[in-house]
Amino acid sequence: MHHLIQMPGLWHPVDSDCYARPSHAYRNLSPGIDFETRLFAKVNAAELLRQELSRPSYVCNEIMIGANTDPYQPIEREFKITRSILEASGVE
Repeated sequence: MHHLIQMPGLWHPVDSDCYARPSHAYRNLSPGIDFETRLFAKVNAAELLRQELSRPSYVCNEIMIGANTDPYQPIEREFKITRSILEASGVE
């Protein structure tokens, strides 16, 4: 489940060549101003990880965090998604 979080007035200098900008265009959003003001967050990531880890058929494997953008964005202060993923994985 991805949530689109609109952050009016949120703007910070971002590299105009950022490789993550096309992800917004893929969702029919502007890779310009929408990229800087409309953010996506998988707010149930820790819950999904716990479900996956608890499956009897689960096989230990690598977990990638922040494959498209830096997981330490300003909205992380509010949602704490990265922290909750680390806690769900047993890393504290």
